[in-house]
Amino acid sequence: MQRQEVSGAAAQRGAARQLLGCYAALAADAAHLLDGVVQGRPLVQWEHYPADDFIDRETGYQYFYHCHAPGARTGGPEHGHFHVFARLDADRHRLDERSEADFLALIGAGARPRHALAHLLAVALTPKGVPSALFTVNQWVTGDRVLSARAVVRALAGFEMRSAGDPLVNRWLAALIGLFRSQIARLLAARDRRLLAGARAPRREPLLEDRAIEVLSSVAIDADRQLRALGQGRAARAQVRLRISR
Repeated sequence: MQRQEVSGAAAQRGAARQLLGCYAALAADAAHLLDGVVQGRPLVQWEHYPADDFIDRETGYQYFYHCHAPGARTGGPEHGHFHVFARLDADRHRLDERSEADFLALIGAGARPRHALAHLLAVALTPKGVPSALFTVNQWVTGDRVLSARAVVRALAGFEMRSAGDPLVNRWLAALIGLFRSQIARLLAARDRRLLAGARAPRREPLLEDRAIEVLSSVAIDADRQLRALGQGRAARAQVRLRISR
């Protein structure tokens, strides 16, 4: 157990260094995190950037960025958010089908079709390109397969994009997932508890189809605080607070 904890802390410190490296590269180029995603196009509410998502069929991950109308955002200073997915037709995302079937039955989704895509996580950004929150969404939002928290944590642990996506954003997402691994685990556990409670409670319609419920769980994050907790230097942490104008 102690050896695993040390390994986990070392992985978090590595993720912290990678995240700081991403912001240092942005600062050196006077660039914004989203430059490689929007590619000079004006951001239009609700549209995907890119239009058909970044899809890496080799590693089985994909993501896109978009922003909602101001009254339909998750709260706080949100500009928009990334949606991150796993493609279940990829070899690395093979599931324990018996365990996942049990989970679907518990949350009242056992009879649903088995989609080849699973939503893993959403990451909200401030207008400056700094992560402000992590959240999970209801099944109707993305229309894909719901995986247990355990399966999602396992999928996120191996996140990498090789053949698609903006290279800097790919590294940034991987670093963010590694840096906030503990918060992500708690976020997904909270989502599962809500799904289980929703399945047990009398409802007019299944929770997974309730259009009034878009976000199932969320947590505010502060990269500077997380880096400070890991003992990163003040000068390095300042990179996260870059004031990058567009």
